[in-house]
Amino acid sequence: MATNETKSFRAFLRTYLEEDSPFGDLARDSFSILSNWTGTTASSLRRHMRTFNCCDEALEALTALEKLFTRGDRLTNICFMGPEERDPEIINYVINAFRSCDIEIEAEDGGFKVYPNCVKQQRLVSLLCSDLDLVFC
Repeated sequence: MATNETKSFRAFLRTYLEEDSPFGDLARDSFSILSNWTGTTASSLRRHMRTFNCCDEALEALTALEKLFTRGDRLTNICFMGPEERDPEIINYVINAFRSCDIEIEAEDGGFKVYPNCVKQQRLVSLLCSDLDLVFC
């Protein structure tokens, strides 16, 4: 079930065009670099992206955004991009950053499980990941 039954994934993606986040990057690329994508679903965009050999990070952002659109799963897995993953100070900093935005988070080996409960929180997750050098995994 879509977030808005009358809205296509394409229209939903368009709402991220101005956002400075992985979701915003995906939106801008989808409507510029991948401009000949004419579908309206996430699966049609995924097929189109694969024909262009898009990077794994873009496909991961698409998967996370598709989950948000369908609201089939609140869970978002994120992890560090580099070796800082075992530094307790950095782990606590990340946890506190998410909790300060009222986003439920739990640390796990090599990453975090985040449970945004609305569109606004999912957008915050995307922005925090960008600011904290985290990726969807």
